[in-house]
Amino acid sequence: MCSWPTEEMGCPSRRGVSLFNKLRVPVLGLIENMSYHQCVACGHKEHTFGKGGVRKTAEELGLDVLGEVRDRSYAGLGEVAHV
Repeated sequence: MCSWPTEEMGCPSRRGVSLFNKLRVPVLGLIENMSYHQCVACGHKEHTFGKGGVRKTAEELGLDVLGEVRDRSYAGLGEVAHV
């Protein structure tokens, strides 16, 4: 199940996991989407949407965190400017 990192917006994966549990569909774990933005110039990671919300939710639900997917919404914008 994929979710976003911020706790303020609530974790939609809770509802999804609850639904899958009722239907007896196994949930392998959670994936944190838009976990961070990484600067292409220096490699610095910025956690724009917060950090740790998915990990906390996974612990509360007894699930593993399967991975983090970085935010690529700005990827390539600098390249476009050079065209």
